[in-house]
Amino acid sequence: MTIAVAADPTARATWPPAVLHWAPVALAFAAYLALAFPLRGWIVDDAAISMAYAANWVAGHGLVSQPGMPPVEGYSNFLWVVGLAALDAAGWATLRGRARWCCWRPAHRS
Repeated sequence: MTIAVAADPTARATWPPAVLHWAPVALAFAAYLALAFPLRGWIVDDAAISMAYAANWVAGHGLVSQPGMPPVEGYSNFLWVVGLAALDAAGWATLRGRARWCCWRPAHRS
C-alpha cells in the first residue's frame, strides 16, 4: 500500500536565477521606454546645429551655420558633422531625412 504525500504547504516557489538577474534590467528598460516615448519627435538643438553645418558644407557654402555668414565654429562635435556631411554627400540623407533617422519617427510637417 502506498501513501501519497502532500506537498509541503510552507514551501515557497523560487524563481530561476536568470529571471532574478534580468528582471531589474527589464524593469529599468521598460521605465526608460515609458519616459522616452513622449520625446520621440524632439531633436536636440545641438544635433540640429550639426545637421545645418553638414548640409551647408555639402552644398558648397563651407562650414557655416547659414550661407553668407562668416565661418564660426558653432558645432560642438566635428566628427558628427563630418559623418553627416559624408552621408549627405553620398545622397543618403537630406536635412529632413536626417531628422527622421535621428528621431525615430518622421519629422513634423510645417
